[in-house]
Amino acid sequence: MAPEPSKHYSYYFSILLLFLVSLPIALLADKGQVGPPEETIQQAKIYRSPEERREAGLGTQLTDWLLFSGLVEVEKEYKKNKFGNSLETTENIDIVTTVQIGLDFSFTDWLEAEFIYEAEYDRRFRDQIDEGLIALDLGKWGIKFGRMFPPFGQYYSHFVTGPLLEFGEIRKTSIIVDYSFNDQLEVSGFVFEGNIDKIGSYNEYDWGLSFEYISENEALRIGGSYLSDLSETDEKLLDDLLNYERRVSGWSAYALIGMNNFEVTAEMVHATRAFKEFDPEADKPSSYNIEFAYFPTQSVQLAMRIENTDELEDRPEWQYGAAVTWRIANLFNFTVDYLYGDYKNGFVFDDDDNELDHSHLIAAQIALEF
Repeated sequence: MAPEPSKHYSYYFSILLLFLVSLPIALLADKGQVGPPEETIQQAKIYRSPEERREAGLGTQLTDWLLFSGLVEVEKEYKKNKFGNSLETTENIDIVTTVQIGLDFSFTDWLEAEFIYEAEYDRRFRDQIDEGLIALDLGKWGIKFGRMFPPFGQYYSHFVTGPLLEFGEIRKTSIIVDYSFNDQLEVSGFVFEGNIDKIGSYNEYDWGLSFEYISENEALRIGGSYLSDLSETDEKLLDDLLNYERRVSGWSAYALIGMNNFEVTAEMVHATRAFKEFDPEADKPSSYNIEFAYFPTQSVQLAMRIENTDELEDRPEWQYGAAVTWRIANLFNFTVDYLYGDYKNGFVFDDDDNELDHSHLIAAQIALEF
C-alpha cells in the first residue's frame, strides 16, 4: 500500500528545501560572491558539530610531536511538560559537568594518533574513551583505524541541546578509508563489526559510504552518507535486542552555508524502510534540522532552529526555538537556549497514560576550552 502523502510531508519538504537552498549558494560560492564566517565563528562559538567538539580545545604543544587540549562543560536543563488533560509536570534536570581531554600525536608527516578521554558527572561519575585511533596520511589517500565516529551525518547545531537527528550518531571500532579530489571533494568508506545481527547470522560486519564537498573559499559544505544498519547507532533503536528480522539501512545529507556574519545549516537523517520488530507499516524513523545563526559581533551569536521527527520514541514531532551565545575573554562560552516541542497526537504517554501535548525546554551551558 502506498504511504499517505501527509505522512511523509516532512521528508519531501526537507529534501526540497535542502536542494533549493544549496544549489544557488553553491554557484555563488564557487564564484567567490559569499564568504565563510570562519573568523567570527571561531570567536563566538567553540564548535558546531560533535566532530568539532572533539577538537574544541585551544591546545598546548607539550613537545614537537604531542599536542594537549581540553574542554570543560557545565550544563543545566529545565523542562515543563503539558499534557492533553491540562496536567503539568516539571523536570529540573541535574547539573551535568563534562570534562574532555585530548592528546594528538604527530609521529611523522604520514603517521598520527589521537586519544580523547571524556568524564561526566551528574550525581554519579561516568567515563569512557571517546576516541582512540591511528591515522595514515598517504597523499590523496587516508586510512584510520580505532574507536571513533564513522562519518554518518554531521549533526550541526548552535544550541546547547543537540538536534533530534542525533539518533543517527554512531561510535564503533572501525576502519575508514578516504580519498580526496583536489582538496574539495572527499569520499570515504568504512566498516565495523556490528553488535546486532540478523536472525540466523552471527558476527556480521556493517559498512557505510560518505562524501563531502567544500567550495574553494569554504563558504559551502555539502555532504551525504549511507549506513548499512541503523540499529547499530548509539540510540539503540531496537532497545536490547541482539537479533532482528531484517536489516534497516539509513542515509543522511547536510549543507552548511556561510555568508559573512550569517550561517545556515540543514541536515536530515532517514531510514530507508521500517523496522519489522515494531510496526512494519509505520516505524520508519527520520528527522531533519534547520538552523540559522547570526553573528552581530565577534563575541555574540544568535541562532534559531526548526526541526521535525517521525517515528522517534518520546521525541516531539516539531521542535523550534532560539539560542544566544556569548564568548567571554576568548576562553569561555556562555549559551542559553529555549525550545518548544509539539508532540504528535496519541504518540507519547507518561507512566499514568497521560498524553503529552507540548513541552518547554530551557538549557544553559558554560564551556571552557584550554
